[in-house]
Amino acid sequence: GLRHFCVERGLRHFGLHRDAVGWRFREWAPSAAAASLVGDFNGWDVTAHPCEEVGGGVWEALVRDDDTTLLAPLRVGARFKVALRGLAGGGEGGGWEGGGGWVVSMPAWALEVQQDPSSYEVCALVPRSLGGFAWQHARPSRPPGSLRVYEVHVGIATAREEVGRWSDLRTDLLPRIEQLGYTALLLLGLQEHGYYASFGYQVTSPLAPAERFGPPSELQALVDAAHGRGLLVLGEMVLAHSASSSTGREGLPQHAGGGPYFLP
Repeated sequence: GLRHFCVERGLRHFGLHRDAVGWRFREWAPSAAAASLVGDFNGWDVTAHPCEEVGGGVWEALVRDDDTTLLAPLRVGARFKVALRGLAGGGEGGGWEGGGGWVVSMPAWALEVQQDPSSYEVCALVPRSLGGFAWQHARPSRPPGSLRVYEVHVGIATAREEVGRWSDLRTDLLPRIEQLGYTALLLLGLQEHGYYASFGYQVTSPLAPAERFGPPSELQALVDAAHGRGLLVLGEMVLAHSASSSTGREGLPQHAGGGPYFLP
């Protein structure tokens, strides 16, 4: 079914996940000539943990727990990216990175990201367990009749002159939303977007919640609290405007002639 295709063969298969012996990474990049997992753990060295092409354009690497070459532990919260090498001779100027060179890119399946406040460099973080949050409330049933939906962008849902957080919405607005008789909450700007002024419509990491609003655990606490008040929680998922980048600094590296995620 759809859940098996999207979750079991997608969300829980691609990206970086724990297995019995370490961290296993998978990325789908059918037009790449080579791929490598890089991060603080190996000094961002593209030769340290190369990926193997295992069929269908899927690249895979394993960082074992007993790897004695690691410069730092690969653990929850550590920074990483994927390095991709283009095919020489394709696209503008010979491939999407100048004739078969490497580009260090955000992984397409990143579940958690972080932007450095000084350099503004965006990196994927080794994710927490998808099932690690202790949910207290079950998702409420859909009420009879039509939904009364309260639409909100968390960044501007505060009276203070600052970017709002998931926790602000949970503590300050949820009680009022319930009192006004709404039955559902629609979150805008939910996905990670590097350009804040885009209002969330230039998505750079479609599977990661926007980091500027707080860690994923705060978003989970917001959803849990809304469920406790009988509110369904909906998220606006932006797919058609996923941002691409010639450098891969934020979104998928892409030029007019093709990129590693698209056949040239």
